[in-house]
Amino acid sequence: MPYENIVFIKLKIELLDDRRWQDLCTERQQLLYVKLLLLAGRLENMIPNDPRYLCRELNFPRYPNELSKDIAHLATVFPKLSVDSEWIQFLNFNELHNFRKSHKIKIGNPGIVPEKEKRREDKEKKETNIFADEFNALWNLYPSKDGKKASEKHFNATVKNKEDLIEIQQALNNYLNHLKINSWKKPKNGSTWFNNWRDWVNWQEPEKPSGNREFVGGNR
Repeated sequence: MPYENIVFIKLKIELLDDRRWQDLCTERQQLLYVKLLLLAGRLENMIPNDPRYLCRELNFPRYPNELSKDIAHLATVFPKLSVDSEWIQFLNFNELHNFRKSHKIKIGNPGIVPEKEKRREDKEKKETNIFADEFNALWNLYPSKDGKKASEKHFNATVKNKEDLIEIQQALNNYLNHLKINSWKKPKNGSTWFNNWRDWVNWQEPEKPSGNREFVGGNR
């Protein structure tokens, strides 16, 4: 692979002398920072703030709540790491990564996409939109309207055929029924649910304990 087509992250040598890095971060948090930067490269600096997703993608053997605390700490120590309820982003991403959209275009022919690359992109576009109407129908039913763009991305990544479509429809029915039974619960952010929708395919509501106590003879 030509060197100019290699995507890489940039870690500044100054980190070795940075008090924040050395004194305010544990080794686990330092590793988490590097992994987040790598993931930012894969996701074009749009990392879903979903602890369970991050635990899986980063192969981080920690509980989600603990991971969230580490990310919040890193955001405090490094202000250019932006964290909100939906996304994690590096505000200085272009300084830390060489990712550019031009990596998708053959170097030396600016503005010209090779035929092979064009066919691949056309195929990806066709596959992405194959169930576009079905996604919109599901989205209209979903009770929380936050994170549609990320939700559609998760949908396209997991729904590849009619069997997947039937399963996600069943999963949403189960989830909506779950919310109806447990009306006190707040619906999950759309991107969170569409990232983990398979958890609801075979969901069954747990049986509630009976409120009647069993009578035992002799008790007063």
